Amino acid sequence: AFHGRQSEVSMLLHALSSVKTLGGQPMMVSISGYPGTGKTSLVNQIKKPLENTKGHFVGGKFDVRARSDSVIFSALDTFYSDTINDAGENIQQEMRSRILKNVGSGCTFLMKSIPGLQTFLGGYYVENIDA
Repeated sequence: AFHGRQSEVSMLLHALSSVKTLGGQPMMVSISGYPGTGKTSLVNQIKKPLENTKGHFVGGKFDVRARSDSVIFSALDTFYSDTINDAGENIQQEMRSRILKNVGSGCTFLMKSIPGLQTFLGGYYVENIDA
């Protein structure tokens, strides 16, 4: 069992509940702390409840030697690569449509920074940019 961080787990579960209450509006939660303090173990406590609500987890680790924006690009790259391998075609299609609808021509910049997104969108972006 997981001990010592019940209040933090409760806060994460509350954030997940808030997303459901707000009709599925995306939410980002950031967890910080010194190395070895159980951040990864804490996050792992929320993965199962998140999966049960058909939510998605995007995780990354900050590297003080890297550019400050590299953590989000790296996390999203891993997320899209994993989505290609793990998600069904219907989920992928829905995600592609939402990305194109909300980001539009900004996809060009994002695909340069997030190779997994380029692979995820593939020819779909090029074929549907004028739609």
